[in-house]
Amino acid sequence: MVLFNLKSQLKAYFIRGLKLTLLRGLATGLMEIAATY
Repeated sequence: MVLFNLKSQLKAYFIRGLKLTLLRGLATGLMEIAATY
């Protein structure tokens, strides 16, 4: 039971990190596009 809870917690952290990484990448891409034009 504890192991399962830990697994779901890790998954939640992973998904959150993935979202943050995607958002950061998107922001960086937009900044680069804005800088080129």
